[in-house]
Amino acid sequence: MHRLRVLLLIVLVLPIPMVLTATPAAARPDVDARSWIIMDGASGNVLDAEDPHRRTAIASLTKMLTALVAVERSDLAQEVTVVRSDLVRGSSAGLRAGERLSLRTLLYGLLLPSGNDAALAIARAVGGSPHADDPAARRRFIDWMNERATSLEMTDTRVVNPHGLDARDHFGSAHDLALITRAVLASPLLAPIVGARDYSGEGHRYKSINKLWQRYPGIIGGKTGWTRAAGHCLIEVAERDGHHVIVVLLGSTRERWYDDATALLDHGFAMRSPSPTPEPEGHAHTGGSGSTAHAQHTWTWSLAPDAIAESPTRRWVARAQTTRMR
Repeated sequence: MHRLRVLLLIVLVLPIPMVLTATPAAARPDVDARSWIIMDGASGNVLDAEDPHRRTAIASLTKMLTALVAVERSDLAQEVTVVRSDLVRGSSAGLRAGERLSLRTLLYGLLLPSGNDAALAIARAVGGSPHADDPAARRRFIDWMNERATSLEMTDTRVVNPHGLDARDHFGSAHDLALITRAVLASPLLAPIVGARDYSGEGHRYKSINKLWQRYPGIIGGKTGWTRAAGHCLIEVAERDGHHVIVVLLGSTRERWYDDATALLDHGFAMRSPSPTPEPEGHAHTGGSGSTAHAQHTWTWSLAPDAIAESPTRRWVARAQTTRMR
């Protein structure tokens, strides 16, 4: 009996080898982008990232912040007169000095063809001078952009213009751009615009220059950007099996930026759900003012109502509505 007790004690005391198994992590894609982030759209959790807080030029991805401030400070029906100082170099919405357009059409011109002219017209008009040139109005709008970035805890961002052309002290990060993307998609006014493939209204026809619509099933919106300092930059949002994934990549190359986006979206969904689903057919929705926008989805971001009600976005909107400039 004594020997049996000793044997039992030895068995209990000696370490017993154990095999622990874990689900292997999805292999990280090899991309050209210098910095990138993959964010879960619903929760805001970061699924993976490479140098996401690196401060760098962000090119036309700036226009996501421009659009958000515009809809929070003004009305889509606001009429704007295009002035000569709006007609800046670079990508264009085809604006003509003297024409009058609604803020709605200007926002489509801002986000689909990435019009720098639309960005300047929006900033001036919403900043307080809808029918005449006024540098002070644009500066006021840019101040609001920086205030809004601060309210969203975009700690790596500062802007000095509304279009994103290279300038000293104009920068952001992949992480901050993912935050602004969530805020834009939470807006019932902006979500249909960012999710549109084309638009026709008030004498203008626009088509999204985002080429990932044709290449990746489930794309529901995005924004392109390129400058010499920024390189090739993308924001892409896709949906699969009810999950939304946001990808932001900065500093890629002309040859690889869409390949980078595809690889990062695949990586994000591999970490969320292994089974892809076909992309739904697109349909048209009315954009007002006799205009039609054809969207991949007519949708708003599916955040929980309580989360939106208590979010910094909702609190900012309530504050901005009391101080908006007409």
